[in-house]
Amino acid sequence: ALVARQRERRAANADFIWLNTPSKAHKAACASVASYNHVVGARQALEHKGRFSDLAERCGESALWSRSFASVKELRAFIEQEDLRGAWVVKDATANSGVGLWFAASPGDLAALAASDAVDARGEVVLQQYLQKPMLWRGRKLQFRVYAVWQGRSCFLYAGAMAQVCAAPYAAPVAGEALAGTAHVTNVSVNKDADEAAGGAFVPERPILDLAAAHPAQFAAMKRVLRSLSRACAPGLAPAAAGRNRFELVGVDFLCDDDAADPHAWLVECNCPPNSAGSAAEGPIEAFHHALMVDVLDRFVVGGSARGRWVAVDAGAPDVGPKAFSERFGPSLFWSKFDKASQRVAASLDH
Repeated sequence: ALVARQRERRAANADFIWLNTPSKAHKAACASVASYNHVVGARQALEHKGRFSDLAERCGESALWSRSFASVKELRAFIEQEDLRGAWVVKDATANSGVGLWFAASPGDLAALAASDAVDARGEVVLQQYLQKPMLWRGRKLQFRVYAVWQGRSCFLYAGAMAQVCAAPYAAPVAGEALAGTAHVTNVSVNKDADEAAGGAFVPERPILDLAAAHPAQFAAMKRVLRSLSRACAPGLAPAAAGRNRFELVGVDFLCDDDAADPHAWLVECNCPPNSAGSAAEGPIEAFHHALMVDVLDRFVVGGSARGRWVAVDAGAPDVGPKAFSERFGPSLFWSKFDKASQRVAASLDH
């Protein structure tokens, strides 16, 4: 199947619209076009770090413990009252590309961090548990970036993935010691300019063409987590409508523990849509991203031969009831009713 591309001066003339960031200027056209690359509610539910912590809680053990706070002051009060253990990371809820992250190797370090002016987030922050024994690649911390597409409330997982690795060798957090970004932050933006000790540029990402074949246990674990995530966020997503093809490409980041016999996939965060530029303008990384986008368009716009590259995460979209979502009010106001809708989903699944 082929996609004929033609630039239109007016969005209303298009059959398919792709916008990395939804635009109010094109809202009417996007609402009426046959195919559009966003599901109403998906970015608010999956990408917003504060709300994502609510989803993580509903996913239970499938995600690292996290909680959102309206301000650093509120976070500081929580730390003073709780008996925390282990290492932690504080995230600016609005930041991306490996910035707005502050690490603490121990509860004492976390208290000192919160009491200082180091955390300069102006608004909402997220406190997340730090995985201290992650899966490593050649002694470096490894993160899997997998690709999922939500079509309405149904979720599909892509066969390929990107292995993102730190430039510096990993060392477990030690109380009182600072955690270097290039040893603990797997984001490509943080590591792409680092140099190998032996000379030459470090490659922070490596494509995996068939994740299920290369890492079968980890792939199965990630699929289970995505199923839990899909069910947890279903009340926040607009249902599929007849004659309207709406889908959301999401980059989902996972850390796996170092237990090779029984690995656990820990959900870190989501990006809607993920950065497809990569750390290299040509070569295998660019070829992977190109193939990914071709397979997205082929499967979810044209309905072509790429179906075999996508695996359905759940047997069917959860039934959250006709009143679970209202486009009249939109996802922002709807989110206040998210908790009750999620409880209805959980109760129906238990039965």
